[in-house]
Amino acid sequence: MALQIRTQHVLGLLFLILSCSSSVAMAQIGTGTKTSASGITQSAWQFSDAGHQGNTGGKVLPVSDPVQALEARVNSLQRQVDSMKAIGNCVDNNACQKAAPSGLYFGAGVVFAKPHFKEAFQHSRIDLTTGVQTLVPFDYGYETTPRAWVGFKHSSGTGIRVTYWGYHGDGLTQTEVADGFNIYGAHAVSIIFPANIFAVNPGEVLQSSDSLNTQIFNYYGTYDTTVSSFEISGAVGLRNARLEQRLNSVVLDPTGAPIRQLSWVREFNGLGPAVTIDIKRRLGRSPISAFTQAGGALLFGTKSLNRTVFGDQSPQPATPFLSLDEADEVVGVGEMNFGFEWSRELPSGYQLMVRGLYEGQLWAEAGAPTIGFLGFEGFGVQAELKR
Repeated sequence: MALQIRTQHVLGLLFLILSCSSSVAMAQIGTGTKTSASGITQSAWQFSDAGHQGNTGGKVLPVSDPVQALEARVNSLQRQVDSMKAIGNCVDNNACQKAAPSGLYFGAGVVFAKPHFKEAFQHSRIDLTTGVQTLVPFDYGYETTPRAWVGFKHSSGTGIRVTYWGYHGDGLTQTEVADGFNIYGAHAVSIIFPANIFAVNPGEVLQSSDSLNTQIFNYYGTYDTTVSSFEISGAVGLRNARLEQRLNSVVLDPTGAPIRQLSWVREFNGLGPAVTIDIKRRLGRSPISAFTQAGGALLFGTKSLNRTVFGDQSPQPATPFLSLDEADEVVGVGEMNFGFEWSRELPSGYQLMVRGLYEGQLWAEAGAPTIGFLGFEGFGVQAELKR
């Protein structure tokens, strides 16, 4: 608005000066003279208009009518003002960006992820002096896990993307020795027919180990757009996921010979709808942006459970082998991350993007052996190249 007001003042001043000049020139024409007040002979009014130079090769056009010259000059200035206003609107509203070109993009990264379990445990300890039974949870550290994706984006904003993330981790192998005051046991309690083994006598040893494996593939249709100063990327598609949990516990006698054993394997394979949205905003004029991403999936699939026990010490001992094969199962998955992004255009024309992020996932009905929740939490670094 200030620019428009200043421009109107300048136009008004120019119009007044040119009007005075035209009055002098008309008076001189009326007396038959072609000499200005300064004594310089003029053959006609002359002006140079950038709008007319495009048709005359940049030459100065002579105009015999001073009113036409003035009107042409005013129109030229008005076009310049309109152009400046349009540029100002582009800067203020971020509405004049060039359409992004079509092309492939790809990226990869690492996520330092750690699983978290709800009401799930590896083994237990019973203190005979107090009668208290303590559940010892699974113990996992942060594992380096890979992430990769490839996609294609059209200049209209639509596109496709395929992503992958996988986790493989081994829990801490724990060894407990019965001493006459403490009893250690391993349990399978997530099925109708539970099983239990214990290191009871002094010198007996309980060794327990476990592992967790996850693979996720996403197949998305994408759409990218800009709203005000926010860059938004949405995706809808399918997710295929696999989850596998294993536990193996064995009781050894004082000589190291195995006398009891309990192991189980739980597997889930599912496919279902998935959605995600990424919102990003640049911080001032710097190459750094803040972003957040959220999404989820609803997976329909099958679950298999296989349990093996030798020397079961339950009040009602279970059969050695028990299987639940490909039972229908539904699992919900939610995820969220946030962080910062740095981007730069390379001499080759590619755009390089590097992100640092903190993220979390929540899996429902996946925390064996008690069918609780399973979550992943961690931080990562990833890079992407795109046209």
